[in-house]
Amino acid sequence: MGLCCCTMISCPVGLCAGSAAAVTLGNERTALHPEGRSRRGLLVLFGGLLLAGLLFLYLPLTIMCARADKAPWVPYKGSGHCWSEGTGTGADLGLAAGAVMGTGLSGLLCVLFRGYGHREDSCDAEETEQANVQMIV
Repeated sequence: MGLCCCTMISCPVGLCAGSAAAVTLGNERTALHPEGRSRRGLLVLFGGLLLAGLLFLYLPLTIMCARADKAPWVPYKGSGHCWSEGTGTGADLGLAAGAVMGTGLSGLLCVLFRGYGHREDSCDAEETEQANVQMIV
């Protein structure tokens, strides 16, 4: 059940939490925003969450699942007790791993890609107006 919970939680819950946290913490109206040290701080925060989730939650979960199935360890197991609803093996650890890794990954991606492709000094008002007219036509 643990790997099932990890997979199902990391996408909807973790990704939403990480994206919301990155946008909120990266907002220019808050004390932390992605400029200079603040951006590096957010990268460290979300990268640390992802790494901690992998090392301290997901890795022990996979080891526990391999022991429950009496099988050799593999990074991602597609069947067994950790996918079954009946035993509940590792459900709590799977929920925590999915939430932490999903939050870390989506927050890291939001901070990394925020602001790319938006250069205010790249064109002037006349070029912008011409581009808008061409899109209408």
